[in-house]
Amino acid sequence: VTTGSAEHTLTHHSDKVQAVAWNPAEAPVLLTGGFDKRAALVDVRTPGASPAVWTTSADVEALAWCPHAPTCFMVSAEDGMVAAYDARKGAGSAPLFRLHAHEKPTCALSFSPSAAAPGLMATGSTDKKVKVWDVAAATSGSGAPECLATMDLQVGAVFTLGWARDAPHLLGVGGAKGSVTVWD
Repeated sequence: VTTGSAEHTLTHHSDKVQAVAWNPAEAPVLLTGGFDKRAALVDVRTPGASPAVWTTSADVEALAWCPHAPTCFMVSAEDGMVAAYDARKGAGSAPLFRLHAHEKPTCALSFSPSAAAPGLMATGSTDKKVKVWDVAAATSGSGAPECLATMDLQVGAVFTLGWARDAPHLLGVGGAKGSVTVWD
């Protein structure tokens, strides 16, 4: 943005790129996900290097880094699955866990930034539902993800959601009906 020109063009996906997420602790680390059923980790300081790649169960819909465990990331997919990975385990490593979050594509996922609630994650889907999960124990390997709440917020198919940074228990949700609902 500063120079007005593209710094790098990355071509490691073979189909549409659906999602990107910068690592919250390592600024040059970029996670990408595409309709080639792959999530890839790139260090933009070395854009010519081969990315670390994980194969997913279906086309990638959304990505999110765990803010309180910044080596861990989540990938949501068109088949409703969400998988958690630890980048330290390396390319192609098995997921820390997988959960069948929704019956239709899981189009959105987001972590609460609250230090009081590490591992609080929301998912949204074209099944019109928003779910709130506690994945803290599952991310650390000491338990399973737990669904805390499920709600149809009457926005239609859910395409986006995000937690408020300064009010970390407020969740904004947008959907196919052209409306946004704030859930507390």
